[in-house]
Amino acid sequence: MMRKAATVDRAKLIPILTFTFLALAAMVLSGCNTTAGLGRDIEATGSAIEGTAEDASD
Repeated sequence: MMRKAATVDRAKLIPILTFTFLALAAMVLSGCNTTAGLGRDIEATGSAIEGTAEDASD
């Protein structure tokens, strides 16, 4: 026996897809901000280590 294919009501699907897209976009944009902050933290740590190494070699 064959089943009928489920039909999707486009009027219901569009708001769901829009919400999903906006939620994913918000996560990606907040992730970029977090990544940029992490990069600055790593750079500051590297500079501190470099400064300490230069002081120790003097």
